[in-house]
Amino acid sequence: MVSLDVPLDEIIKMQKIVEVYQSQGDSTKIYLRGGSGSTGYGWGIKIENENVVKLKSSEYPQDGPGIGSPRTDVYVLEALSPGNSKVQLFLYGPGGPEHGEAVDSLEMIIQVHGK
Repeated sequence: MVSLDVPLDEIIKMQKIVEVYQSQGDSTKIYLRGGSGSTGYGWGIKIENENVVKLKSSEYPQDGPGIGSPRTDVYVLEALSPGNSKVQLFLYGPGGPEHGEAVDSLEMIIQVHGK
């Protein structure tokens, strides 16, 4: 399993496009900091080609100690078949995508190779 631990301040600094290479059947675990249930901030995900990569699981743990403390959201993506897929991650403010544009985003290009 490939793991990516991406703090929000690093997302803001980097070019915001990450390329990931996987073999069919592998999983990528992504750790995203910046969400907070007590402030209404949270991550959303959009997968362009779910025949190549699918969201296997997601976890939204409790916030850290204290009101407004950030949490680390965890997404696990599974490589299903050879090909490419764009995966977009969006950080939304209070109210989520229904109440405004994303505060920040990260785009991943995942290339899946055969076994």
